[in-house]
Amino acid sequence: MKKLRFLIQLWDGIWSVPIAFSLFIFIAILGQKIFGSGVGFYDPAFWQAALLAAGELIFFNLIVFLGLYFNFRHIWKYYKGEKNENQLINKSKEDFNNIKPWQRLVLLLFLYCFYTLILVTLYKVHV
Repeated sequence: MKKLRFLIQLWDGIWSVPIAFSLFIFIAILGQKIFGSGVGFYDPAFWQAALLAAGELIFFNLIVFLGLYFNFRHIWKYYKGEKNENQLINKSKEDFNNIKPWQRLVLLLFLYCFYTLILVTLYKVHV
């Protein structure tokens, strides 16, 4: 059970991508049943495009992680950590804790803005 839980946390794209795309289809069916064939600028189906963009972001993130795992194993082990005798050793987490607080803030703000930009770009492609 612990190994399954560890794998679910490590490979979150395996279970979250099917959930996102199932919700994408469900919202389309629900929106059609409630509102009919929606037309106009204020169509409530815009949630469907946003959900599709989020699902695509998770999917592409999974593809990148699989590429790192299979092609650059040392970078993967640095990022996700290694399991040694029931203990997870994560050097990137140790390095993150050793940098100055302002550097952490700048790094997290950059990552947040970067992922937001990607999500908005994917959303705009579908709208």
